[in-house]
This record gives sequence, structure tokens and C-alpha cells, in this order.
Amino acid sequence: MHERYEAKIDVLTTAQRRVIQLLAEGKSNAEIGAILFVSKRTLEHHIRDSFDKIGLPVGEGNRRVLAALWYLRATGRLRDET
Repeated sequence: MHERYEAKIDVLTTAQRRVIQLLAEGKSNAEIGAILFVSKRTLEHHIRDSFDKIGLPVGEGNRRVLAALWYLRATGRLRDET
């Protein structure tokens, strides 16, 4: 895992990590809820808390896309172009 993301991914609960993983795979909220057997409200709570924990800015860009990119970088599936 990339050092810059390692600490942040550890602050996510197992459920939050799974939600972000499924989001990064392009799943819709309805699909994620069905896979995890959680209500819409519970899923929205996991998503909101996950976004906050990984430091995604509110109102700047598409947070779903930013979360997916963050997850792919955190798991080493996408490299930073630096």
C-alpha cells in the first residue's frame, strides 16, 4: 500500500472499506446495499463517514469519483503521476 494512504485506510471500518471498494468497482448505491444487505440509510451513513475519514472535501468535485481514485491509490492499483 502506498505510504501516503496507509494510515487513512486503517481508520476505515471493515464495512466502510468494503463500501469504498464496491464504489470503486462502479457499483451503484442500490447494488452496494443489496450486496452488503444494508438499508439505504445505513449505506449513506457509511459513505458519508468514509468520505469524511479519508478527507474528501465537501462541495469540490464528485466525491464518489474522488473516493474511487483514493481507494485505487491506497490499494496500489493506481499510481500517482509524480
